Amino acid sequence: MAGITYAGVGYNSTVGLMLISGIALLVLFLYIESRAKSPLLSLKLFRIKMFTLSSFSYFFQYMANNAILFLLIMYLQGVRGLNPFYASLC
Repeated sequence: MAGITYAGVGYNSTVGLMLISGIALLVLFLYIESRAKSPLLSLKLFRIKMFTLSSFSYFFQYMANNAILFLLIMYLQGVRGLNPFYASLC
């Protein structure tokens, strides 16, 4: 949500507050998960090098895929002149 707001209006105090609260909630989640008897995601998995590297690899592949889809939608709307509905169908 902070990224969408930042793209629309730029950096302001709301964006900063969302970023700080997101980081704080991530730290809180990691703290709770490390202390839980049966966690949602065992943090011990990240000690396995292959799991950690493949997780980061998948994350970056996901980010690149979404970047390409974003650029394709902007191309179809800006250069080709399609409306957002038809651009999203292609």
